[in-house]
Amino acid sequence: MSKDNWSFKVDFSNQYINSPPPEAGIYKVKITSSEQYEAKSSGNKRIRFNGVVVDGPAKGCTINDGINIPTRKDDPVISFWMRFLVALGHDQEGLREKVSKLSSTLFEDREGYCHYTPPVDGGWPQKRWLPEAQAKALLVEEEKADGKSKDFLKENSEDEDVLGSFLNM
Repeated sequence: MSKDNWSFKVDFSNQYINSPPPEAGIYKVKITSSEQYEAKSSGNKRIRFNGVVVDGPAKGCTINDGINIPTRKDDPVISFWMRFLVALGHDQEGLREKVSKLSSTLFEDREGYCHYTPPVDGGWPQKRWLPEAQAKALLVEEEKADGKSKDFLKENSEDEDVLGSFLNM
């Protein structure tokens, strides 16, 4: 028998092993992909978002989230969509001006801040998407409280008075 030599090309540039951050914290996340699916238990149509932490000690870890698709005009899930869009840099007032058609292009390759808490006792991880000013203000307060420098926060900060700008929103 002869050995079979084989080879093929593959692009790993947008592939991430599902490995969430080990600790609770606020992370800057880039949305890398999204897909629509139906939840097995409830039958709800949902959108799954896959994201990767882009800086700090957890760089390369993944944070994935899913949001139900609203089924009526006053569906409470709409507030989750608004928070997620604002966290990814979309203008809240601009979103309020008209009925929006949401699609993957509004999310993929966008960056935003997520407060992530790992699952406890077999439960689900908790994710809360934060507007940039709020996330940076909380990170500054966290740094003051624990005395650890958040160098990754300073690298990208264009605003010296993050807490002040957040409070004056």
